[in-house]
Amino acid sequence: MKVSVLFVGWLSYYLSKSIQVAGVVTGAYLVLLIVIAIIIWQQRMERLRNSGIKDIDKMEGRQFEQYL
Repeated sequence: MKVSVLFVGWLSYYLSKSIQVAGVVTGAYLVLLIVIAIIIWQQRMERLRNSGIKDIDKMEGRQFEQYL
């Protein structure tokens, strides 16, 4: 991830020859990466909530064995 941010910063500076443009583009890229990471995390948490793991945690030993 660090390499991709550096690459985007370098590429945007190389193409625009402006540190301001490179900063804005790199910042926008970082925001995009953060948003994608949050969406992936939310999807994983939703899958975990829907899996019924809390019900399994509450089971007694025999009940768990029957569940398996």
